[in-house]
This record gives sequence, C-alpha cells and structure tokens, in this order.
Amino acid sequence: MMPCEKYHTGGGGTVIVCGRGKRKQNCACGYTGTRLCDWKIGAGKTCDKPMCPKCTYEPAEGKDLCPAHAAQWQARQAVASA
Repeated sequence: MMPCEKYHTGGGGTVIVCGRGKRKQNCACGYTGTRLCDWKIGAGKTCDKPMCPKCTYEPAEGKDLCPAHAAQWQARQAVASA
C-alpha cells in the first residue's frame, strides 16, 4: 500500500498525492510542509524548516522564508530603508 498525503494549496484547494517518497514533515501550523526555508545559516547550508504555502514568506521569486527568518529579513529591510 502506498502512502497518500493531503496538501493544502495557497488558493484554498486541496490535492492528494500518493506514492513512495520521503516521510512528510509538517509545518508549525500542522499542515504538510511543501516548501523549505531558504535562509542561509552558514557553510553553504540553509534553515530548511518545512512550511506550507500559507506560512511561507516570499521575499523574492523562488525564495521562501519561515516566519522567524521572515521577521529577521523584514527587520533588515526596515534598517536599510531608514
């Protein structure tokens, strides 16, 4: 039996994906994390905290930040624009 996972899309829809794959990682809100935080933490590594589309912050196309790193990003932007 192949495991199935339910994903909530950003537009309010839901998709179900079945198959062999990685074990699901949940977002802090409880939904399945379909994105990983791209915040650089050094040595060529990124945070990689799992997030659902609802909880991610996108500072640029193709970049996702978890809520904690989004707050750091926004604070840096506020200082830079002051």
